[in-house]
Amino acid sequence: MGITASSAALADFTVRRPVGDTLDLGTGGGVQAFLAAPHSQRVCGIDVTARAIEFALLNAGLNDIAGLEFLQGNAFEPVRGRKFDLVVSNPPFAITPSFRYIYRDSGMELDGFCQNLVRRAPEFLNEGGFFQICCDWVQVAGQDWKQRLAGWFSNSGCDVWVLRTDNHSVASYANMWIRDTEHETTEGGARLYDDWLAYYARKRVEAVGTGLIAMRRVSGRANWIRIEEAPDDVSGPFGDYVALGFEMHDYLETVKTDEALLGEKVRVSPLVRLDESCEWAEKAWRVTSARIRLARGLTYSSPIDLRLAGLVARCDGQRPIRELLVELAAATDSNVEKITPNCLTLLRQLIERGFLLPVPKS
Repeated sequence: MGITASSAALADFTVRRPVGDTLDLGTGGGVQAFLAAPHSQRVCGIDVTARAIEFALLNAGLNDIAGLEFLQGNAFEPVRGRKFDLVVSNPPFAITPSFRYIYRDSGMELDGFCQNLVRRAPEFLNEGGFFQICCDWVQVAGQDWKQRLAGWFSNSGCDVWVLRTDNHSVASYANMWIRDTEHETTEGGARLYDDWLAYYARKRVEAVGTGLIAMRRVSGRANWIRIEEAPDDVSGPFGDYVALGFEMHDYLETVKTDEALLGEKVRVSPLVRLDESCEWAEKAWRVTSARIRLARGLTYSSPIDLRLAGLVARCDGQRPIRELLVELAAATDSNVEKITPNCLTLLRQLIERGFLLPVPKS
């Protein structure tokens, strides 16, 4: 397989930090292994096909990348007993009724192959290590897709962050894959399409989700799972923002009570932007609505009340949140005790998504 949209998505998603050992599971031509080499002491790539390994070795030579290890084998089997600081995988994740193409079809029912990778990955991670995968999963009739997906991570020993980047009806999903990967006549393509839809109907599949999953190995405490929609517009490599998301979730675990958060100092991220919409009235522009967003990376955005935007603006990292709320209440002629719960809820959401950053205690 050459470089595809999923290759680029995984590359952008990967946390790029200095590590000892990295594993590229399902290396194909080796692109993820090559991208990991500059920040890894050792990189190993695995693929089930000898031809893929040959191409990976050829590409490593053409690009003058030395010191890579490539092993042939199925899934994690060639590295049984080894541990890694980073595991990345762009596996054969298409949900298809047959096994026609090694790069596309896993040969297992529905999303079972990716589910198996997710469940096995933690045993190959060092403490604090990341497993990051691009994959598809099914939405089964009568089941909440988030609950079903959360079951993949039960007792994993990992914190988990899932970003759903797309969701397809089974009809559009079948059409997309058949159009992109099959070379049938119009009549043959129509037969394949009918076969695929019949398969989904038998398995009670209503839709197929596409997304990115990051798991971080953490022992000695309860683990958390965060499953959400990705922003519509993701700007360039965003591995740093993925790492920040894990850090912010860790931070919020240390300030679970309102009293604890009130004593904290936070500052506005330099990536925050406030967009205001105005209407003309009586020879002047009047602000009617506002939206807060991040300019790069995971470009989250959300409508925001102008008074709460004023609270965010006050977050300069110099004063505790308690003082900022007192100041906001005075400026808006509000009761500080009444506005505090809603404001703290907003602040937690903004911290979780990286709009606001905690100031380390000196």
